[in-house]
Amino acid sequence: MKKNIFMLSLCLLLVLTGCASETHASDQTVIDDFFAAYSTQDYQTASTYVASDSKEAYSALQSLISNEQLNTIVLNHMSDVSYKVLSSDVKEDTATIELRIIYRNAGGAFMNAIGAMYVEASEGKLSDNSPEEVTEHIQSLLLSHLNTELETMDRTRTVELVKENDQWRLVMTEEFKNALSGNMLNAIEELKIMGVQF
Repeated sequence: MKKNIFMLSLCLLLVLTGCASETHASDQTVIDDFFAAYSTQDYQTASTYVASDSKEAYSALQSLISNEQLNTIVLNHMSDVSYKVLSSDVKEDTATIELRIIYRNAGGAFMNAIGAMYVEASEGKLSDNSPEEVTEHIQSLLLSHLNTELETMDRTRTVELVKENDQWRLVMTEEFKNALSGNMLNAIEELKIMGVQF
């Protein structure tokens, strides 16, 4: 009798443990699926893993720069991202995932190009140029800085998930969006503070 109770308890424990780990894994599956799509620039599929309240913020990442050639280069750098799930804390319809995200610092290259432009402007190198020539030169500087080997950023970020229709979906927090953008969002905010609009 004791042996039967022990076996029954053991089976119950295994079933409960199995269910708990299945639930735990499902919150990470959305992370895996999102990054699988994002890293191949399948932004449409990636957007299906984003919470409905965050879809607009996510969509904005694909058009950070109006110049198509520059935007293509930035998107290529943005898709060069890898991650590792460090921890997961699930509470009913919300989850907090701690990720280690490794990405290219496109924003740093962008800021370096803007800095080089300011140096040239302060030295008077652009004063005899037409506005079209200045714009073309700025784009050339940006292209040259973005086409180099970019610094690798290795950061720990917290990602929030919510359940929508019984499916886990990503919430686009500012720090997560910035990591996905390759630091471009921070660079753009710094430029706005400096009064630079593009």
